[in-house]
Amino acid sequence: MIDTVRYYQDWEFLKDPPIGKFMFRLDADSDLRVGGKNSIIQWVEVSLPRMVYDDNYRLIASQAKIDEAFAKIDSILKKIAKPISELRHFTRVDLVWHFPSAPPQKFLFCHEHANHPDVKKSVAVYRNNFKVNTVEWRGDKIKIKMYDKTNKKIKSPRSVVRVEIELRGTKLRKEFQNNKKAPVNQLMLMECYLVYRAILQKFRPKTVKKLKAKDEALFHAEMHGFQIIEKLISTMEMQAARKFRQKFQAYAFKHYQIDWDKLLPANSLPKKFDSISRKPSKKFSFPKTNPKRTTKMRVREI
Repeated sequence: MIDTVRYYQDWEFLKDPPIGKFMFRLDADSDLRVGGKNSIIQWVEVSLPRMVYDDNYRLIASQAKIDEAFAKIDSILKKIAKPISELRHFTRVDLVWHFPSAPPQKFLFCHEHANHPDVKKSVAVYRNNFKVNTVEWRGDKIKIKMYDKTNKKIKSPRSVVRVEIELRGTKLRKEFQNNKKAPVNQLMLMECYLVYRAILQKFRPKTVKKLKAKDEALFHAEMHGFQIIEKLISTMEMQAARKFRQKFQAYAFKHYQIDWDKLLPANSLPKKFDSISRKPSKKFSFPKTNPKRTTKMRVREI
């Protein structure tokens, strides 16, 4: 549920403090970094899964693992410094989850023309061999990122999409405390999950019954690798382009039956899905495209 965090907490060096401002890495495996000035460590940045598991293919999905990660961080810091304050003031929290998807590209395809109300900038799409590999929304103090996290280092890897939400500063405080000025001093698993769920539910598009024939042809052409939509949108005015994106996203969600309410249940975390695991589990599979319709549209696969 939680990956990288950054927080302010003062620690005083036990001996041989650096002079002036400093920033260095204490632990390579977890990418534990600290920074500060003179004899005081002022901030800490670390990946919690790497601290617990030595990788981030596995998710932190319990409060016990969160507490274990911070206990390990404190044990490393206590080798070189002593805490001045026990209170942590979080300024960055990355919330993540893994979703089984077969194949990942179709899950990403459904979101590559989606808008998010918390992000004013247009969505950024990155491709590999003409296939969507990463979809990203960069806003003010918030970044949402979806990408293929299938672990290629193991035999028979499981197809998985990783969805990350990076919250910083005022956006972090607003989402957790409903107050831009109130500090975030602790991370509770269920609270993190509810924040994560509330943000992703905003992707819920308006319902669309049916596309016009030409728009449906564009949809199937885009689905088979032809990058037509962005070129078409670039010729539209801003408002018209936004409405077209909304319509296209709604149809994609309906066509591939994506429902964030079902993917993220209200009262409990979804089933934990680690891309490093080899155990079989139910995959989120997309409904097959009607071959007759595809033939009728005369779409040629690349």
